[in-house]
Amino acid sequence: DEMLAMKSYPYVGQEGQRELQVLKEIKSQGIPFLFDCIKEDGSMNIFMEYIPGKNLRQILQSKHVFTEKEVLSIGKKVLHIIQLFHAHSPQWIYGDLKPENIMITEKGEVYLIDFGSVMIDGEKHMDVHGTKAYYCETAGAMLPFRDTYALGLIMYEMLTGCSYQQGMLNGKADVRQLSGECQAIMKKAVRLNPQEGYEDAIHMLKDFDLWENAITEGRISYQSRKRNDVIGDTCRFLMHGFLKPESQGMLILLVI
Repeated sequence: DEMLAMKSYPYVGQEGQRELQVLKEIKSQGIPFLFDCIKEDGSMNIFMEYIPGKNLRQILQSKHVFTEKEVLSIGKKVLHIIQLFHAHSPQWIYGDLKPENIMITEKGEVYLIDFGSVMIDGEKHMDVHGTKAYYCETAGAMLPFRDTYALGLIMYEMLTGCSYQQGMLNGKADVRQLSGECQAIMKKAVRLNPQEGYEDAIHMLKDFDLWENAITEGRISYQSRKRNDVIGDTCRFLMHGFLKPESQGMLILLVI
């Protein structure tokens, strides 16, 4: 009488085989427990633990904007799961970290689901799956950076209520209201050059621990809002406003 979840894959295909492999090899909190796999009629049916709760996308769609403490807590739990992949031998990359694949139970437990996009270091021939909005195309597929980059984008979305790409387009990418520790992690995570970002989940966890200690000890740092607002407005004017003829005329009058 126990509730289970079942996923059905074509018997021939990488995704189903990869999901089964991950569930067999990783037995840990945050990974659904594998009960059985039944292969019949050209399909492979995987029976696993049913995770009650909502995925992160559903919570975001309810217009819930997370606090830094909530993002810290959820982010650390995700990284503890991801580090199991990065520490695996041979190294694994989760490959499709996005809000839809992060489950949060009513008790606050965090699970990852959907392991069909997991990539294994050393594979010469493989189909690379994933969600374009959450990976850096210039970084290469077979790097743990792919996962830490995605978490940086997810953090931004949780703290602002919109995606990083939308924020850049509509001018809402300003995160100066956040603590310096939080900003530093996000900025490093979303670097386009993997050499400037996080090497893997273990390195990102170290900065999360520093962020958590700063909050616990009351050492959290915030920039001066007023000064930054003036600087930010001036930069935006010089970068964008000066390109407009009326702005150019006004600036000339001011100079005269």
